[in-house]
Amino acid sequence: MSGKSRPDGVTILSLWYFVLAGGALFGACVTTVPIGLLSMSDMPTGGRLLASLVIGGGVTITLGVGLVCGLVGWGLWNVAPWARALALVLALLHLPVFPVGTLIGRGTLWYIGT
Repeated sequence: MSGKSRPDGVTILSLWYFVLAGGALFGACVTTVPIGLLSMSDMPTGGRLLASLVIGGGVTITLGVGLVCGLVGWGLWNVAPWARALALVLALLHLPVFPVGTLIGRGTLWYIGT
């Protein structure tokens, strides 16, 4: 820690974002398996290419989300001033993911807003 006191709520949020980052990175790794399976399929070449691009795009987005969540977790853990703003943005993005994302997003907005 950088000499600043970290409240328990910030520690919990930080750990939550680390868990989200780990889940997203694991999901991105697991999702690459279908790309390898597509290369062995009897599907026409154009269909394999399109499917690979769609899956690859999903993997790229998932990796990006995982890296951002990891960055926010690290920033909250180290009480970085910029991490609060990024946590607020991620909390807003969690709101539509009913029911867990909504609860976590509302809780994050409430905690960071106080």
